[in-house]
Amino acid sequence: MSAPILPAATGAMDAQSIGCSTCPFCPFFDPNGDFVLQHVQYCHPEIEPKSENEPKLEPTKPSPQVIFRTGLESEPIRFSGYADGSNGELSGSLYHADNMTNLEESPIAQYTHSRQPHVNSGDFRNRSTSPHTSRNDQIEPPSQITPKNMLNRSTKRLGRSELGPYAHEKKMPSWLLRMLNKGNPASQVNRISPDGKLSRHSIIENETPNVVPVLAQLCKQDKSVQRAFLCSAHVHHISKMPREGSFCGYRNIQMLVSYMQETRDRGNDYFPGALPTILQLQDMIERAWDMGYNCVGRAETGGIKGTRKYIGTSEAQALFLSLGIQCEASSIGKTEEMPAHTALLSNIAAYFKSACPLDEVGNVVLTDLPPIYFQHHGHSMTVVGFEVRDQGNADILVFDPNIQTPSVIKHATAAKIKKPDPTCILKGYRKGINYLRKYQDFELLKLFPPGIPPES
Repeated sequence: MSAPILPAATGAMDAQSIGCSTCPFCPFFDPNGDFVLQHVQYCHPEIEPKSENEPKLEPTKPSPQVIFRTGLESEPIRFSGYADGSNGELSGSLYHADNMTNLEESPIAQYTHSRQPHVNSGDFRNRSTSPHTSRNDQIEPPSQITPKNMLNRSTKRLGRSELGPYAHEKKMPSWLLRMLNKGNPASQVNRISPDGKLSRHSIIENETPNVVPVLAQLCKQDKSVQRAFLCSAHVHHISKMPREGSFCGYRNIQMLVSYMQETRDRGNDYFPGALPTILQLQDMIERAWDMGYNCVGRAETGGIKGTRKYIGTSEAQALFLSLGIQCEASSIGKTEEMPAHTALLSNIAAYFKSACPLDEVGNVVLTDLPPIYFQHHGHSMTVVGFEVRDQGNADILVFDPNIQTPSVIKHATAAKIKKPDPTCILKGYRKGINYLRKYQDFELLKLFPPGIPPES
């Protein structure tokens, strides 16, 4: 028996004694057997058989290190980059070299307005791209759209490779429609507050608040973390419901909306009460198209209302802009100087650096920044943090709609959580170079941080 399995076996005996399911590859265990299966799938992907369709990666060679300066230390922190090892580009690459401006001058990173928030590329959808998906024009409010702006915009109907297996359906099954129409089930529980009083709380099955402060504490306990920066603590982790299918784009929009609701930031008035359901978000996107925002999406998709067609960054941006919620979308790809994943890490590092207090001395910083809508070929997530670890390795911290919040985090508080090996939990939230280097194109959608006045 190899040495790495011994700790897991020892942990298994302890876990089994208290009725917990265990991971066969590490000491991780949890009372929820389904979550342990998810842990194995997402934290030990190297154990699983390779898919025939998975892009093959050639051996890589190190690329020049990228320096991440926080302004809080005498020497810059460096994180290592790697040359992109795949032999070909994704079809219909959305990246253009002239879109890669100096990351330090990013409008959001420096808290300044772009007069015309726009997508510098076509959208990815949630599964694939093709040559005819590219949208290379600026996306502007209807009053600024002219025929000239529309010349290069694709109007070809997309298919299964872009919109998923239900690309041509006119209506989703009635049972799924009823389930989504009901929204997320909620239950009432009694809890003892810090002052000793009993209070009643509403718990939504797939929605978990207060995860970011817990992640911050786990980062502090992880000795491999040199620096970590996290977004506002007010964003909720929202995961998909059983049997719902692939609605990750909508779930990420809900996470950004949860931030607006909790902070009462601009746009909050459009989302009173509970989070908008997937069906309500579909109505809002269709209405944004009616108003002229990214309306080429309707021609490409044939409409999304009542269907299971995938959506992408373009639809999320259209929804927010139609409500007057200022945001900035951008495409990131490889350049002659660096591969795409290194450019992505630099972009996100600059974003979090912009909100870091100059007098901050701790190695883990909790900011007030909004989370980021993040998409790559095949999936979308919500970025909630960035960290630099030993030997300059960098990770982004994400909320993945495909992963349920572990029960250990659901029932933890930032003041009380303490784990002998925090990496077991953090691994489910980390996306590092080994994951990111599989992709050659990324898209980000950033809300403008609090304190920036709305565009007049």
